[in-house]
Amino acid sequence: MAKDIPHGTEAGYGYYKCRCEECKAARREYTRKHREANPELYREYRRRKYKNSYEKEAENRRRFREVNPDYRRQHYQANREKTAEDTRRWRAENPEKIRELRSIDNQRRRARMRGAFVEDVSHLEIFERDNWQCQIPGCLYPDKPARLDVGRYDPLLASLDHVVPLAKGGKHERSNLACSHLRCNQLKHTSTEGIA
Repeated sequence: MAKDIPHGTEAGYGYYKCRCEECKAARREYTRKHREANPELYREYRRRKYKNSYEKEAENRRRFREVNPDYRRQHYQANREKTAEDTRRWRAENPEKIRELRSIDNQRRRARMRGAFVEDVSHLEIFERDNWQCQIPGCLYPDKPARLDVGRYDPLLASLDHVVPLAKGGKHERSNLACSHLRCNQLKHTSTEGIA
């Protein structure tokens, strides 16, 4: 005589292979508790799982490119107008993001041209860390915070200052960056002492 399945338990789902809603819910609850009790185990499992799937996906892409060497060019030509329109729309909707990305790219380009170390740093992160106050000694506007909602050449515009200038071997990293007014930063130039 067959045993009754204990519905609503993890054993009902795992051992007896019952797939009713009660057993599924019990299995989810059991898995949740086990995951909370063993976070390192699940973290390692996810790392291995995604690493393997990433490697398989990369191998599949490589094989596809070998078989279809002209796919990217053909795809680009077929979707050129749509891609250009999507790009124009995104740029129109995100002018502040465009300005930030240009500024970040300019900073990185300048650092790379001088062979300096380049760390991935957000301007806003540095401005908020310094509470939007100009950190250059001898600041021209000590009572006024740096701002982003002003014109491109406004003296109070927030800008990133390299404490040790790139021209003197400074690096583009968090510890060497500070918030400053645009005008103070221009006057400081390559000095390490502040505004003369």
